[in-house]
Amino acid sequence: MNLLHQFGLYTPRSENSEILYIVSITIILAIFALYVVFCLIWLHLSFTVRNLRSRGILEA
Repeated sequence: MNLLHQFGLYTPRSENSEILYIVSITIILAIFALYVVFCLIWLHLSFTVRNLRSRGILEA
């Protein structure tokens, strides 16, 4: 028996809305994760370029 059937939460109408809710939450979390990864890469590259510039000025 399905867990939703045990607690009486399953109805044929609620299945589609639950799936839509899970899909929308998954898409939002995936976009947020991509945003965080983009920000971390951007920060890493900006500090790398800054360090390379400071080394180049000191060595020249």
